[in-house]
Amino acid sequence: MANQVLPQLSDLTCARVAKGKMSVPVLTEIQSVVMAQDSATVAFWFEMSRKAALAELHQTPAPLVAQEEIDAAYGVLTAGLSPADYERIQAPWTAGSSNLDAAWAIRTIYKRALTLPEPHRSVMMRAFAGSN
Repeated sequence: MANQVLPQLSDLTCARVAKGKMSVPVLTEIQSVVMAQDSATVAFWFEMSRKAALAELHQTPAPLVAQEEIDAAYGVLTAGLSPADYERIQAPWTAGSSNLDAAWAIRTIYKRALTLPEPHRSVMMRAFAGSN
């Protein structure tokens, strides 16, 4: 889902998502992009949102991912990047990074994460979901 939505968001919104700076304008743009998708994607989004809301209401803990697993998966995700791209992919966590670099980083991370072999793909998805 993120791979369908992130490319359609503005660089500023992607950067804010990457840096964890959610706001009403960010959520509004995300909602607008999601609602412009095909009906199956919109239905999937609503079902995913419903499940997340129920998990929150029932205070269902998300499965924890060990930091060692995240580090290993991130190593596989970044393997093969040029030194410049490796530095650029750190943008969301680098003070003073540009919005353009942060947007590129989050789009690249999600795109590459889906190509990872298991268990790295699942580890990265859980880490993105904020289970830690």
